[in-house]
Amino acid sequence: MRNLFYQRLLYEWRQKWRVLRSVVDWTIALYFVVPVLVFVGIYHASLWDQTPTWVHTIPLPILCVPVLSLLSLGGVRSFLEAADSLFLIQSPHLQSVVKKGIGYTFLTVGIWMTVLTLYGLPLLQNGYELSVQQVVGVWFFMVYMVIVQRCLQDLIYSDLWWERLLYGFVTRVVIILLTSGGVWLLLHKPVFLLFYSILLIIIWRCLQLKLRYRFAFLREVEREQKEAMKWTSTVMIGGGHVPKPVETKKPRIFPQSKRLLKTRKKEWVIAELFCKEYVRTDTNRQFYFMTMSYSALSLWITPWWIASIIIAFASFALFKQSGEQWKVFKDKPIIRLYCAEGEVLLMGEPRLLVLVPALMLYMIAIVAVAYIWVALALVILLVVLCIPYVFFASKQKGN
Repeated sequence: MRNLFYQRLLYEWRQKWRVLRSVVDWTIALYFVVPVLVFVGIYHASLWDQTPTWVHTIPLPILCVPVLSLLSLGGVRSFLEAADSLFLIQSPHLQSVVKKGIGYTFLTVGIWMTVLTLYGLPLLQNGYELSVQQVVGVWFFMVYMVIVQRCLQDLIYSDLWWERLLYGFVTRVVIILLTSGGVWLLLHKPVFLLFYSILLIIIWRCLQLKLRYRFAFLREVEREQKEAMKWTSTVMIGGGHVPKPVETKKPRIFPQSKRLLKTRKKEWVIAELFCKEYVRTDTNRQFYFMTMSYSALSLWITPWWIASIIIAFASFALFKQSGEQWKVFKDKPIIRLYCAEGEVLLMGEPRLLVLVPALMLYMIAIVAVAYIWVALALVILLVVLCIPYVFFASKQKGN
C-alpha cells in the first residue's frame, strides 16, 4: 500500500515509453529526432554569440505568456483509479497517493521550467540583461503562476461545455494578465509582488478539494484519466498517427459548403472532397495546425537556414500524414462515381491541395518578418473571405 503511488507511476512511464516507441521507430529517430536535437544545440550555442533581433521588439513579460500557456496545459494529478472506490477509499494510504501525485505535478512543472530557463539563459542575460538573481526570480514566479493556473483549471467544473469553455477562457486571460504584470513588477518594483501571495488561497483550496475526494471521487477519477491520456494523444497526434476520420451529420467545418474549386475535372473534385473531410476531423486539424504554427514561428526566432530546414521537415510531415488519411478516403464508394480504382491510385492532387493553407501561412510569415502590418492585413482579408465558406452552410446543395 505504501508503494502504490510508485507502482502506478512506474506503470505509467512504461506505457509512455511503449507509446513513444510505437511512434518513433529507428528511421524517424535517425532522420527527424537526431537532426532536430542537433539543430537545437547549434541554435542554443549561436544565442551566446549573437542575440536575435526580435528580443529588442518583444518585451520579456510578453515572452513569458507562451511559456505559461505551454506549461499550464493540464491540471493537478492525483493518480486515483476507478477501482479504488471499492477497496481503498477508506484507507489512509490512498490520501498519501493523492499527496504524492500533487507533489509529482509541482515537481514536473519545476523541471520543465528549469529546462526552458536554462535553454533561454542567453536571451535572459545577453538580450534582456538580467542578473542571476533576476533570472532565479523569474523562474520562481513563473513556476508559482503555472501552479496557480493548473489549480484554477481543477477548480472549474460544469456539466455544460460552454460554461467550462467560458470559465476556462476568462481564468486564462486573467492569469496571463497577472503573469505579464508580475514579471514587469519583478524587474522594476519587486516589493509589490507581495500582493500575489493572495493567490495562495487558490492553491490551498484546490489541495483541500483534492484530499476530500470522497465527495466527488468519480469526477476526480475522470479528470485523472484525461490527464493520464494526454501524453498518449499528444504523441500520437504529433507523430501523425491519428485515428480514422469519424463522420458526423453536422460537421463544424464546411457544413454543406459551396464548391471551392470552379472546375469539373474529376481529379480536383476528388481533391476538394478529400480536403474537406480531412479538416472535418478534429485530430487531423490539431496535427495540421500544430505543425504549421510551430514551423511558421521558426521564421521569427531562428536563423533563416534553420527555419528553412524546419519548414521543409514540417511540409514533409504534413504530406506524409495526409497520405495515411488518403488511404482511408480512396476506398470509399463515392470515389467510384468519378473514376475507376486505377485512376485514383495515381492521383497526387488531393495530397498537394492539403499543403496549400500551410504554404499560404508560410508566405504570410515571411512577409511579417519585414512588414508586420501588411501581413496582419493579409490575415484579416483571408479570414473574412474564408469564414463564409468554412463555417457557414450555403443555400445551394453542397459537397
